Amino acid sequence: RDSFNNGGHWDASTGKFTCPVSGIYFLGIQALRSGAQGTLFDFRIIKNETTWSSSTWGRQYDDYDSSYESRGFTMISQANAGDYFCWHNGSTTTSFYHDDTYTYGYLIS
Repeated sequence: RDSFNNGGHWDASTGKFTCPVSGIYFLGIQALRSGAQGTLFDFRIIKNETTWSSSTWGRQYDDYDSSYESRGFTMISQANAGDYFCWHNGSTTTSFYHDDTYTYGYLIS
């Protein structure tokens, strides 16, 4: 698997992507999960660790349909230099395959 961290704005120890400049950012996740029927996929992209709510910046919420399932979503957000984004799993019943789960973010304008 390839991984890129051009500019060093992703911090693997904190799980944060810090915006180097102000602009519009494209962010996303593609995740492979495993679990029992009825478990939840509740992944969120949160800007500056705002309060978790249904109005959180970006969210994919779904129940399980099969033993292994891949889900993904993207979002676009305005950000200032120094703002950061985190990817959070809001479910306590789902296990993710980390070597098959990807997060990404980049400046589009």
